[in-house]
Amino acid sequence: MSIVKDTASFPLLFLLLLTVICITLLILSMRQNKFRLLNGVLANFSVVLTGMT
Repeated sequence: MSIVKDTASFPLLFLLLLTVICITLLILSMRQNKFRLLNGVLANFSVVLTGMT
């Protein structure tokens, strides 16, 4: 039973990891230049991934 519970939480952990990476990249990118197109893409990915998580 414990194997099934651990396997079921893998997608949630993967989404959480992607969300944290995306937000970290957004913060680092915003520090360099606030007017980059990449910032908008990263912000949209962050919002969507946060909603999915």
